[in-house]
Amino acid sequence: MTKTQHNLPRGKLPRGNLPRNYRRNFTAFTVDYTSFVIGMYFFSADTVVPSFIRQLTDSAPLVGLGGTIFTIGLMLPQMLAAKLVEGKPRKHPFMVAALPGRLLLLLLAVAIWSGLAANPSVMLPISFICLGLFAVTDAFVTVPWLDIMARTIPPNRRGRLTGLSQILVGIAGIGAGAIISAILGKSGPTFPNNYALLFTIAFTFLIPSTIALLMLKEPAPEESREHTPTATSGNWRKFLAEDKNLRRLLACRLTLSMAGLAIPFYVGHAQDVLNLPSSIIGAFVIAQTIGSILASLLFGVVSDRWGPRHVARMGSAAIAIAPLTALGMHIAGQDWLRYAYPAVYFILGAASSAYMIGFSNYLLEVSPDHARPAYLGFTNTVVGLMSLLSTLGGWILDNTSYVFLFGLAASMGFVGFLMALRLRPAHEASISPN
Repeated sequence: MTKTQHNLPRGKLPRGNLPRNYRRNFTAFTVDYTSFVIGMYFFSADTVVPSFIRQLTDSAPLVGLGGTIFTIGLMLPQMLAAKLVEGKPRKHPFMVAALPGRLLLLLLAVAIWSGLAANPSVMLPISFICLGLFAVTDAFVTVPWLDIMARTIPPNRRGRLTGLSQILVGIAGIGAGAIISAILGKSGPTFPNNYALLFTIAFTFLIPSTIALLMLKEPAPEESREHTPTATSGNWRKFLAEDKNLRRLLACRLTLSMAGLAIPFYVGHAQDVLNLPSSIIGAFVIAQTIGSILASLLFGVVSDRWGPRHVARMGSAAIAIAPLTALGMHIAGQDWLRYAYPAVYFILGAASSAYMIGFSNYLLEVSPDHARPAYLGFTNTVVGLMSLLSTLGGWILDNTSYVFLFGLAASMGFVGFLMALRLRPAHEASISPN
């Protein structure tokens, strides 16, 4: 990014300054993002996967373990991924090499179709292994994906890209929620074929996503970078010591990760405490989708006009409000309130929209160009390490109550929001790291 581009008002960029292959890459990123996330609706670590695991075990820690494995698998390897791609003139080949890992989702569906779900002691390990390895391989897609986006999509066009993608995802997600409700409803296939069908549909949507990634055109490395020392992912102590804003961002993300302790247990709370049927999961997906659509419309405009820092603040507030809403419904004890439970997922959908438009775009803006893969890998790995604590959610629930779990999650979300208020504008962060 040139200084001229950096100093332009947000939302405005002369057409002549657009990177080469901008339209092609914009389209490819949009198709990939949209089809991948739609596929993940049918394989959601927040709703579908916990619901599937609940059919195999009554253990709350094991139910929470599914989402933990997915998050850890996606985040922890990113430092290694950064080490592999840093200093390399081309990142795209590393992304392509990791794409076959998506076949693991199909393998899981085949295992369920074959009848292995009748033996939970076999199906549970297979599920966790496939879930984890699928996430790990996609971690090696994520780092080059973000680096290529940063080099092909200008900062004041990223908000519209991610916002548009999430709006398209949201519109399609409403239909996905209806399909999930039908498949998991009484008139749908019986267990385990209903979940095998969901995972098969999820894999099908990964096909156009993979094709779009193969179609990306990575720009040649800038000549000015050839003489720039490469920051390695092993310099994490230096990053933390020299970049105060990175420390603030990490503290915020880590605290918000603690607020996610309750996410795998909203489904169980709705079914076990409020006596809602399994088919309500489809309504949860629809509510989460609508929340994502509306938030994406707002966040895309906010990001392009005022910067992703403000989106991160708004998303942090939503992360705190979601468990607070569930807690309020639990304490109120009004029978009619149980049918308003999708509001929790509406708020979660809004919060999830802020991660890409807000936190990820903010990190892309404040990362030095030559150190971007290292910044991405280090930050996401540290956040992934924090996800190890999410298994505590099941332990806390077993030893306390939903009231305590939701109260703790809301408290951590509020602290994370206060930390988000301290994030500095991108230009100030890059000029004065200390």
